[in-house]
Amino acid sequence: MWPAVRDDAEAHGLSSVWLMYQPEEKQIGILTVAAKTDDADPAVAVSRGLERLERLAPFGRFLPEQLGTEQLMDRTSLIISSWLPESRALGGAHSSFDVSPPHPQPQV
Repeated sequence: MWPAVRDDAEAHGLSSVWLMYQPEEKQIGILTVAAKTDDADPAVAVSRGLERLERLAPFGRFLPEQLGTEQLMDRTSLIISSWLPESRALGGAHSSFDVSPPHPQPQV
């Protein structure tokens, strides 16, 4: 199911999607992250990103029916995060991962 989730997230322009599993609790979680829109007004940009997530069909539809899953909650909400990496001038390095901040290079 992962390729279908990944491809659907990409088709909808999401920043990331995570598939999480807790076998002990028999829980599956699908976390989605919308990219910030390019609106000049920060409040409008944030609202549009949240609205985009709210309009998406649940990714749980890709789970196999044989699992007998049921949706327990949907926490679509606004969470703002800021990455504050060390300055590249001080040794910070670009990250290869889209959803990860630049990390400083190892120093001795």
